[in-house]
Amino acid sequence: LQGARRESDSQRDSDEASRVEVKAELARTASELARVRSDTDAALSAARSELEQHRKNAAGEIEELRTKLVAAEDQLGAQVARRVEAEHGQEELRAELVRLARDVEVEHGQDLFGGG
Repeated sequence: LQGARRESDSQRDSDEASRVEVKAELARTASELARVRSDTDAALSAARSELEQHRKNAAGEIEELRTKLVAAEDQLGAQVARRVEAEHGQEELRAELVRLARDVEVEHGQDLFGGG
């Protein structure tokens, strides 16, 4: 009977030791999980901050490019307007030259344009 009791006590001690070991392992696992979670949260927060900074930089670059585009469009518009004005001026000068040449033809009886 005492042998059975000792065996039972021994088994109980062994079971208790196993439970303590399992609890210790669970505590280590929980601690490791908390550390991993904390590291993950910190990395995620840093990544979000970096992403937000990249977004702000990109938005600034886009706005800068937009401003340059508007300025270039304005400059191009002004150049086109000057060209149209110059072409119109050339047409007016040609018309004036033709008119003056015809006046000379009429006054001097010469066909300056070779057409009759």
